[in-house]
Amino acid sequence: MNASLPDTSKNPGSFQKRKLPTIKGFILSNVNFLVALKLKTSLYYTIGHTVNYFNKYLPFLSKKFYCPCCESILPYFIHLSNYKGISWHSACPSCDSRSRHRGLTQLIPHLKKLLPIQPKIIHFAPETVLFNSISSLNSNSYQTSDFFLKDVDFSGENLESLSFKNASFDLAICNHILEHLKKDGQAISELSRILTNSGILILTVPGDFTQKKTIEHKNTDSNGHYRHYGKAIIKKLEEHFYKIDSIDLHYFNNLNKQIIAIKKNDFVFICYKSKQKYNLL
Repeated sequence: MNASLPDTSKNPGSFQKRKLPTIKGFILSNVNFLVALKLKTSLYYTIGHTVNYFNKYLPFLSKKFYCPCCESILPYFIHLSNYKGISWHSACPSCDSRSRHRGLTQLIPHLKKLLPIQPKIIHFAPETVLFNSISSLNSNSYQTSDFFLKDVDFSGENLESLSFKNASFDLAICNHILEHLKKDGQAISELSRILTNSGILILTVPGDFTQKKTIEHKNTDSNGHYRHYGKAIIKKLEEHFYKIDSIDLHYFNNLNKQIIAIKKNDFVFICYKSKQKYNLL
């Protein structure tokens, strides 16, 4: 739930570790929450990190977790929190991957059978933790783009108005970006435009997909989100894509009989530009 540490696409082996706060930092943060009367935030922060400390310093009492992004076996994943609650077993302490990253790492290799032998790939706001799984599809034509980051192949690209030519890529990957954009419909249109006729978009957004309605905010919330998505996003995607598959990444949670902490209702939307065979899983 807390903001991710900065990513870079040019040094994929340099995973960002997530450290627990020192006791002094823990106390100071709690004092700041209380002074600001953020009582729920303080409560969730206290509970989450108390359990984190317990897991870290008493690892023999903890379960064994596996992170497919960095291939680490760990005694715990870090619980993160904000004013809404606690995200249990959220961040890998070794590479800072989250539930969606660990799920996508399991899903992405399945795309190989749907893509050309040497697909052209574009990854927006690239997450280092996904580099290995994506580059396994085609390491020679895996390119990255970001509006802010300089350490990418295409810097300064606005997803609402991309500079790429029509049909430039076979696969586009876009994770947790649309909620930060005022014109998400325009961004979806642009993502469709830059894909080939048989192209595929892999999309994730935050939301509650047990609900139909997308909740729009007049102003961005504390996470910089303009909206909290519901199932209605599928209809919006269908305006620009032939077919949408929605897959709960929790499907991959226990396939290898290892605990990789992929949350339930953590959905990925696989958007197909045109009619084709859809036997992904």
